[in-house]
Amino acid sequence: MLLGLLAAAAIAAPPPTLNSAGSCVVAGVVPYERLQYGLKQLEKLRAAGAPNPGLYDTRDFGEMAWGQLVIVAAFETERTTADALRKTLRQNKRRTSVRKCTPTKARPITTAQPPRPLPAWDQDKEPIEAGEAELGDCLGWSPKLSAAVCIDGVTEPFHHSGKWAVRATGPTTYDRVIPQRSGQEPTQIILEEADVSHIQGAVGPAGLLSMRQWPELELSPGQNRAFARSKLNVKWRRDELVWRCSGHPWTRLAAIEKRDDATASMRVVPGERYLVVKLAQSTYGHEMSERVAHWTLDAQTCTAPKADPVKPAPAAAPPRTPASSE
Repeated sequence: MLLGLLAAAAIAAPPPTLNSAGSCVVAGVVPYERLQYGLKQLEKLRAAGAPNPGLYDTRDFGEMAWGQLVIVAAFETERTTADALRKTLRQNKRRTSVRKCTPTKARPITTAQPPRPLPAWDQDKEPIEAGEAELGDCLGWSPKLSAAVCIDGVTEPFHHSGKWAVRATGPTTYDRVIPQRSGQEPTQIILEEADVSHIQGAVGPAGLLSMRQWPELELSPGQNRAFARSKLNVKWRRDELVWRCSGHPWTRLAAIEKRDDATASMRVVPGERYLVVKLAQSTYGHEMSERVAHWTLDAQTCTAPKADPVKPAPAAAPPRTPASSE
């Protein structure tokens, strides 16, 4: 009797929190809307020989398509153990696959602990203000342009120069070059009232919506980030950043000069049609120079505009001297 109670307790024990690299025996993926279906599959896996299956959110795994639920039959630190369980489950007519997975404190999903909310629109508008700005910052999301409006460019302290622009590189592009003004430090980016008026005119009455609550996902060298609903993929492949839509070939976004001095990340736009990708690169010489670019990828049109190097603003023409009447 006691042994029976202990066995029942072991079966009912919740899956452990996953927080280290290993191999996941994956029995399938389901959208968030099919939570109950996913939970029912756990009982079938237990009956087939999986001792402690669990339902997890792929947002907690760097190798899985972001934005869905994954049914994990087991998590094993040793690949041989994972392969043995897969064989057992196959004999019991449960199809699974063994995948490398690196969870980040992934907790099992239950009816009592459903998935955390997906990114949502923040209807609070971001103010567009004159003053100092930071290279790489995004001012906000423009509903009119369907793109993030960010500060891209290059800062080169050693040459006492900088080339910057407030840009939206999405289905509709916008580019407002910010010149380095007299007396300004080479790392200072100053937005003047004329810049603010120009940006406001470009984004229209809808203004800019806050992006602060949207998750920022890092991309490591060699990593491929996939997104379940949009079918977008972004990959750091050797010395380049590439992307693709479902069924399309890989397309280069940018070259990466030195992987140790570069960082790549992305923000998921609510609704998952759009993805904002950021690449920052540093070059070390007498002083460090920085280069930052953003792209807004559109899964529906499968397009990404090219982020060209920021060009300096054209010099103003000198005033004409009136001709002498003599």
